Amino acid sequence: MRRDTLLYGGAFVLFGGVVLWAAEAPPAVIGVAIALAAALLLVAAVTLRPAPVLLFVGRSATALEPVRRLVRGYRVRPCAGPSDGPCPVLLGRPCPAGPEPIAALVVRSAGERGPLAPCGRALRIPEIVIEEGSDRELEVRGPYARVGLERGSQEVRLALETMLLGRAA
Repeated sequence: MRRDTLLYGGAFVLFGGVVLWAAEAPPAVIGVAIALAAALLLVAAVTLRPAPVLLFVGRSATALEPVRRLVRGYRVRPCAGPSDGPCPVLLGRPCPAGPEPIAALVVRSAGERGPLAPCGRALRIPEIVIEEGSDRELEVRGPYARVGLERGSQEVRLALETMLLGRAA
């Protein structure tokens, strides 16, 4: 059963209990409604798991609509990347993405030069480099992958899923 269904059901039954109380229903009936509502809300709270965190690295990362569509279901934390200075993790400070991102999507703008963000190595997570203006086929080497954005958002999604499956193995 979906968590949101449990939340709505619990709220609905709780409201029903309040209506029964206002209508001066027998205490046993009100008690059953309140107990049922509490049980539904408790189950919903227990099943509440925050969505996994993806680190989006690069100045244009949050502006890429094709990539944004494929990361639904994840919490996205943006990071400007090496263009804003050295990675805080490499300097011994915590990552601005917060606790435990499961992967880093590093967007490399067309024509961009310089070092890639060291997220995968620094955080020990899979790193997928998405190259704007490139038709590069998906290339996976250990915890590192590269793919051209011109191949489509499904190819980027495949790269992400491949890297996350490899991490679980």
